[in-house]
Amino acid sequence: KYGKSRTFDAPSGDGESVEDYFRYYLFKIAEHELINYYKREQKRLNGQLYTGEETIITNLPSIDPQTLDLEGRIIHETLLGLPKSHQVVYLTYMMHERAGVNLPKSLQKELREYLGGVTQSTVRGYKKEAIDKIKSAKQTIEKIMTNHE
Repeated sequence: KYGKSRTFDAPSGDGESVEDYFRYYLFKIAEHELINYYKREQKRLNGQLYTGEETIITNLPSIDPQTLDLEGRIIHETLLGLPKSHQVVYLTYMMHERAGVNLPKSLQKELREYLGGVTQSTVRGYKKEAIDKIKSAKQTIEKIMTNHE
């Protein structure tokens, strides 16, 4: 099949045979497969490999805010103040994101479809806005705590 394809370049007088070209082609396939296997194993050893069972998180867990400390209550209220789309993106990423790897493509697609067919750059924007709000709330808490000490 490869020999009949348009990308196949038959030997042109340099002493190499068609068999050598096929061998080289097969060696390259084997090389790429070994590299992919190595990368997959490194991700597995580092705990970065996804199982495929990840789902989008659409709601905050039901907890009693009164049982949280002051910082927890402020962050909880900040999360509730975000638009639903931002909440879903933030919760999904915080639940499933692993350092050094992206979320699985299937989960990203499911998340975009749940949000009404938005683009991945929009999802990244929602995530950044949510993280900025949470970070701002945490900085406010730190200022209040340092002023009271």
